Amino acid sequence: MDISKYKAVIFDMDGTLVDSMPAHIYAWQLTCEAHNIPFNRDWFYTMGGSPTLNTAKALLKSIS
Repeated sequence: MDISKYKAVIFDMDGTLVDSMPAHIYAWQLTCEAHNIPFNRDWFYTMGGSPTLNTAKALLKSIS
């Protein structure tokens, strides 16, 4: 990819320009419901910014 013709590039570091957390929460909710895993919206919001793998591990630890 040649970007030499551009003077600047904007990187949205997820949350800088767009709040995508509601979409993440909804996706987690649907996934948990599909697998009969208790879903706690407030807890998931505390995991904001954490890598998905860390969230999944913490979720599994909390239900075991």
